[in-house]
Amino acid sequence: MTNRIKTVKYRRMIFFRCECAARICRLISDILNSCSYNTSIDDLSEETDFILYCSENVPELPADVIADTALVTPDNIGSVSDMGFRRTVMRYEDIDESLEGDERMISFSGENYSADVACRNISTQGDITVFDIVSGGILSRVRINSSIYSVSDVLVCTAVLIAAGIPIASVTGYFKK
Repeated sequence: MTNRIKTVKYRRMIFFRCECAARICRLISDILNSCSYNTSIDDLSEETDFILYCSENVPELPADVIADTALVTPDNIGSVSDMGFRRTVMRYEDIDESLEGDERMISFSGENYSADVACRNISTQGDITVFDIVSGGILSRVRINSSIYSVSDVLVCTAVLIAAGIPIASVTGYFKK
């Protein structure tokens, strides 16, 4: 008789409490699905790799769900800090002194190159916008149809998914389609 060890598969939650949360949530779901991850939005019962949650409050998490990443604005940081999210993503310009230097904080900015994820060299011609995303010394050139996506969309999605452990090339590659 063989002893079988049951492995528990953990699901990860990305929580959104910010402007345009529903839009960013859907976009991140599409990006993760294109990277062969299964996602669900606002559904803790579905067996998926990532649960994307943009409802009003953080729910009681089942034992197999890890509080992975939270995208928040400063006025919502308190609602997620008690949940013990592995990473918190916030606009660089919104981070106050009490959060500076926190290893769990990932910042993004379109104006400040000191952010963990920043964009540079933005140029637009007609409906096409081209720019660089820089994170951790990795530079990725992005070309988007600006009638569909904004530079901000790409920047926020990149920051959240890098915080969740998805490689920058997988994220920016989605927008190159």
